[in-house]
Amino acid sequence: MFLLCSLCTIAYSCSEAEIKLSNKDMDFARTLANVQMARSSVDLIESGDRDSARRVLISKALALTDMDTLTFYAQMQYYGQDPLRLKVIYDSSLAMVSRQKLIKENNK
Repeated sequence: MFLLCSLCTIAYSCSEAEIKLSNKDMDFARTLANVQMARSSVDLIESGDRDSARRVLISKALALTDMDTLTFYAQMQYYGQDPLRLKVIYDSSLAMVSRQKLIKENNK
């Protein structure tokens, strides 16, 4: 059983490393990064209508990559059909957010 689990883990790791992201995938990763930063910004709001602020900020974040909410959710559905690719895209978006944080901290 342990051997089977180990082999599955190795196979999963190898297949994740083999996924090459296209320009379209990277564009979506940038969009996800923008949305994540918008959501984080809303979390900093202590009073007021956070839901309204979240909608506005996410809409503006999507506009940075010429995307609207319907297209964003359609893209999420599309990539949801390939969970491994979506995970690699999500990981790429997290790396983008981390780089932005480092840049911001270094410019202080």
